[in-house]
Amino acid sequence: IYVTHDQVEAMTMGTRIVVMKLGYVQQIDTPMNLYNKPYNKFVAGFIGTPQMNFFDVELNRVKNDVEVLFIDGSKIKIPYENVAKAHDSYIHGGVKVILGIRPEHIELSEKATGLSCVVNAVEHLGNESIIYGTIGEQEDKEFTMKDEGRNIIVKISHDTDVKVGDKVHLKVNPEKIHLFDAETEVTIVNEIPAFSPFAAKLAKGNMEVFGSKVEVPAALLDKLGDAKEAVLEIPPHAVVPGNDFKLKVAKVEKLGEQRLAHLIAGDRFLFALVDDKVKAGAEYSFSFRNDKLKVVVDGQAVVEPIGEQERLVGNFKKHEIGRRDIEFFYEIAGVKVLAPVENGYKINAVEGEKCYKKTYRYVFDRKKVALAAEGIAAEVKEVLDYGNQKYARLDIQGQEILIEVEKDFANTEVKLEIAGEDIEVWQQESDFRIC
Repeated sequence: IYVTHDQVEAMTMGTRIVVMKLGYVQQIDTPMNLYNKPYNKFVAGFIGTPQMNFFDVELNRVKNDVEVLFIDGSKIKIPYENVAKAHDSYIHGGVKVILGIRPEHIELSEKATGLSCVVNAVEHLGNESIIYGTIGEQEDKEFTMKDEGRNIIVKISHDTDVKVGDKVHLKVNPEKIHLFDAETEVTIVNEIPAFSPFAAKLAKGNMEVFGSKVEVPAALLDKLGDAKEAVLEIPPHAVVPGNDFKLKVAKVEKLGEQRLAHLIAGDRFLFALVDDKVKAGAEYSFSFRNDKLKVVVDGQAVVEPIGEQERLVGNFKKHEIGRRDIEFFYEIAGVKVLAPVENGYKINAVEGEKCYKKTYRYVFDRKKVALAAEGIAAEVKEVLDYGNQKYARLDIQGQEILIEVEKDFANTEVKLEIAGEDIEVWQQESDFRIC
């Protein structure tokens, strides 16, 4: 099934489409997001007619541009800022990626652009024309629509006198290209990048990056050992207002309710989620959430970022009150946590009466955990100091979790309170979330 661009625009933004492949969900999104921000190559080819063009290419950074090399030797340049959100490893040549560009985002050009095609067929549709061609020089063989990495479709919004056999120059809109990993076929240019890698120098308990030195927090020192260099994988949410570093803002993108700043770090960008007070051209002072960094030494991750959730294994119980009323509980380390009634009935409906004899994985947001006078007893094994955040590593009858604590925290034993409505229940055997 293919949907035209006009049909996509006609659909309401509230409409959501589920795109599936072989029974697996690929993306659930609005029509416009499926069209403009596909998760992978399959979704990109699902919406739009004619279908998106796909080419095997290599990318090579040359100063402020990125050269795109096609398999026939054709080469075009696109501004670096259009692919800056891709991981640096993709844009220094030698790595195959898939370039996608929709037919309506290619124009005919009177001047040479580095990309041309020999016309194999033309459809005249009155107010628009569709041109089918082969990039580079025409080969002595019959044209087919089989995707061989050289066939190209161009859709222009007017009639044309281009005819079969003509060689035409093509201009690609660099703001409309899509790039996918050659193996996974997942997009490599996300709206908000997962992280940006930057090299750091290490010496005498200090870390130097972006031209500034900062003290390495205690929680990282032991894991870094005697390393002199490391690579920091910095997610945008780990860049927070502070006084450790300062970079100039190249631009700020508004992405829904979020704002993504492009901070100039040498010849690359560091990405940061910022508020509406941060403007292009200004200096931005910031620090790292060290607990959200991944640190790589000699190709091995020695520090992993701390996630947002924790989990504990426990049982599920019920208590009948009279003949009609029932209370349900999540039992964790011998402590009963009152569960929402609707969750109790759902677990029972999914699992049957055997649910009261099984163990479940209880998942919860760390920020929902509170220290209390009564609750789940835990022994404090150690306190981890990340500089701007401290964590206590707790032992709960052989199960370990982390909780956020204040700077002056010095307890050896604590009790935890978690509300039942803040707990997700997961079936252990099939890794299935019940409620």
